[in-house]
Amino acid sequence: MELNECIEKGIIRKARKDINLVRSLEEMSKIKESIVISIVLDDINIQGYFPMAYDSLRELMEAFCILHEQKAEGSNFWQQND
Repeated sequence: MELNECIEKGIIRKARKDINLVRSLEEMSKIKESIVISIVLDDINIQGYFPMAYDSLRELMEAFCILHEQKAEGSNFWQQND
């Protein structure tokens, strides 16, 4: 899906730049990333590995969007199959 199409459909909209939120998202992402990097995978914890890695990346992308005064609406944006 192209950026213009996302804007037209309201999936991405203008937002106020919030440096405190950006910092918070980056901090949470780094915590999750450090766990993902340090984990020794086994049959049990593999179930949580990919969701945590995904959340870490999603938080960085959300921070990037906010830094550029954009807001990507959760399930409409992050779970696109196009």
